[in-house]
Amino acid sequence: MEDKIKRESKQYLEKLFKKYDTLNCGAVSMADMRSIIIALLSPQEFDKEELERLMSNHIKESKYTVHNKQTNKFEVKYLKDTIDFPSAMAISVRFLVKAERENNPFSGTGLVQLRHFGPPSEKVIRNPDIQQKRRIF
Repeated sequence: MEDKIKRESKQYLEKLFKKYDTLNCGAVSMADMRSIIIALLSPQEFDKEELERLMSNHIKESKYTVHNKQTNKFEVKYLKDTIDFPSAMAISVRFLVKAERENNPFSGTGLVQLRHFGPPSEKVIRNPDIQQKRRIF
């Protein structure tokens, strides 16, 4: 199920990631990662403490190049507390899978059986004329 959600959400997540990656360094800040998760899910569908914990596990230092116009050379600059795309994908897929499991009771089950539906309700309308419609030959 995680692979399916990863395949389906990868293209949209790439667009969101590029939108928030203003320096084109392949990483976003923690505030931008929160914005990406809010764009994917409503704020009620994810836990902010869990998001902070996951982001702290995936924090990295990224580097990017800047052209210095005074010296006409490229300089390498570093950003701390950033999240790269594979980490952003892992975080977002975790929350999407969690939301899918809450919304769909049969997600992740390989075989759906009749016992998963529970006992039949009393609201089932049974036709009393069935016995009259049967023909005996």
